[in-house]
Parts: sequence; C-alpha cells; structure tokens
Amino acid sequence: MNAEYSIEERTYQHITLEGTAYEAGRLQGQIFQKDARFAFFCSTVDFDPAQFGYSSLSAMQATVERICPGLNEEIQGFGDACGVPIFKAFHYMASSAAVGGCSHMVVNPSISENGHVYVGRNYELNPNDEDLCLYTTRIRGKANHVGFSTLFMGRLDGINEHGVVITISAGVNPPEREKQQGFDFWIFTRAVLDRCRSVNDALKLFNETPLSCYTNFLIADPSGDAVLIETAGSHKAVQRISRDEPALISNNHYCLPEMQSDNLGRDLTFSTCRREAIQNWVTANQPHITPELIKHILMKEYPNGCFCPYYNQGIGTLWSMVFDATEKSVQLTFGAPTHNPWLTFGFEGQPGVHSFQAVLPSKINGAKQN
Repeated sequence: MNAEYSIEERTYQHITLEGTAYEAGRLQGQIFQKDARFAFFCSTVDFDPAQFGYSSLSAMQATVERICPGLNEEIQGFGDACGVPIFKAFHYMASSAAVGGCSHMVVNPSISENGHVYVGRNYELNPNDEDLCLYTTRIRGKANHVGFSTLFMGRLDGINEHGVVITISAGVNPPEREKQQGFDFWIFTRAVLDRCRSVNDALKLFNETPLSCYTNFLIADPSGDAVLIETAGSHKAVQRISRDEPALISNNHYCLPEMQSDNLGRDLTFSTCRREAIQNWVTANQPHITPELIKHILMKEYPNGCFCPYYNQGIGTLWSMVFDATEKSVQLTFGAPTHNPWLTFGFEGQPGVHSFQAVLPSKINGAKQN
C-alpha cells in the first residue's frame, strides 16, 4: 500500500490534567509557553471584546462563566504560567479556529449489533493548522472527559464520564461572517463535556449559549437520545432522534430543510460524496453495526468512504474515533486510520504529557475532488 503514498510522520501529544481549573490552566501554560503560535498571538495582538459583541473583557468573562464555569480560572492559570496579561491570553482563547472536512455519525441501538450507542468520526484539516493534542481532563467540579483540543482549552470532540459524546464538523462559511454577539463552536463543545449528563442537558445549554459559528454538532448519550445541530451565524436548526431511530450523519454542508439556503449554492461534492457513502454503509450493515464496521467506513478512502489522504494538498485525516457511549469509552487512531494502530483511551492516567508518532500518507498523483 505504501507505494501509492508519500509518507511523513507527525508527533501527537496526549495531555492529562487534574486539579482545580486554575491548576489545570497553569499546567497547560507550562507545557505550551514556548509554543511559537502562542508566543506570536500573545506578543502581537491585543484582545478586543467588541469583536465578539461585548463592551468589556469583564462582560465577556461573565458570559463565559455562565456557559462554562471555571474556564476563566483556567485561562488565568494559563496566562500566569506564561507570564502574559489576562487580556492577551484571553484573546488567544477567544480566537476563531478553522474546522475542516470532517465526517461523523451516530449509530443508535436499533441498528447496532449489541444495542450500544456508537459515534464514529474522522477529523480532516491541514496538519500544520491544528493542535494535534488529545486531552484527558479531571478538573474539580467538572465531569471527567477525553477529547481532542483546539486553541488549547477548546474541544473539537469528546466523551465524558456520563457517556455524553459530542463531535463537530464545519458548515458552509460565507464570504463574510455574520457580525453578532457570540462565541465560536469550541466553547460550547467544551461546556457540554464539562457539564452535561444527557442530550437534554446539552440542548438546554445550546439554547443558553450565544454562538456565532458555522458548525454542525452531533451529540449522543447512553439512553439513545441523539441530536444534530446545524448553525450558520444566527441561523440554527435541530433534528433530534430517539433510540428507536437508526442514525444521524453529518459532514460539511447543511442537510436540515431550514438550513438549505445557508449552503449558498456552493459545490458540495466533497461533502455529499462522504455523506452518501455513510448512508449506503448504514443501509448495507444495519441492524448489526459493530465498532469494527464503523472503523471500516472511517478507513475506506474517499469518495467511497471517509478517509482523506490529501495532506500535501492541505486536507487529510488527522484522527479517527469510535465512541461507545454505552460503555463510556473511545477507540482512536492518531493520523491516518489506514496506517496507524487503534488505541483505547479513558479518563485515567497520570497527569503530564505523552507523545505518539503517527503516519500521514499523502496520495501520490491523487487529487481531492470538489
């Protein structure tokens, strides 16, 4: 197989945090204080709350505390460890993060072989533009969780100790993002993992969170409740299913009827091909879907599956995950799921950093289709 690909390696980090929110932030600051990206942002840009619709930093912090209690303390610990003022540290944490060409799906008990709730996901982006960090967090007063990070304290996905799973993918970004009061996706994803015990909790939190993002969320819990949330600035729509309904699928366009105008007439082939591949896979394998079958569709190469080996063109699979909400566990691969081992992670482990080498295989003479 390697003859078809040019191979490169990347280092991923698994960071385990515990203690108070401030202690967790301080440890992260100690880990990343020499990170070139952080140094650039904190030395060149001052934070302006007005870009998020707030009159002052304190007004914005009050909203952050309401949505994700303790996050302000975590940011303060981060800033203190790095020796930067809180407004500079807060700017970095509040900055928007890009999301790429992801695929994710919820498989409910009605079509899984053992009656478990599964969530599968691939995360695609330019490997130079993402943190490549998996976090296990055990912060006092919050639910333990494991998931990949963005902007250090944000989350792109994860599962918490209550079995609540959340994953994201990019929607369709307009030429100019809508200006309104609100945050990007990552604070909501993090808050769900920190706070929620069910899909009901997550929906209540969503309705209370000012979001200004172009993001699709999938959320599931062990009961078989699952929800797809599509957001395009202030325009939002929700589809909820129960345990007796089979699946939810999301990629990088809007599928709910209320959101069709937000696709902006774009060529959606790259997204719709992957969605169709997942739908065909569900039809062919229900009602006996297992974690191994989910891995199979995640490993199958685009356009017949989810795996994208176009790293040299700025879009490739950075990790793949299979969550078992029923057993509260996750299997994942760092890097391409076709070239790297599947590993199991949970909520345990000693605080600190562990590194993993992973293979990123770029398709030779292959081109991503739009």
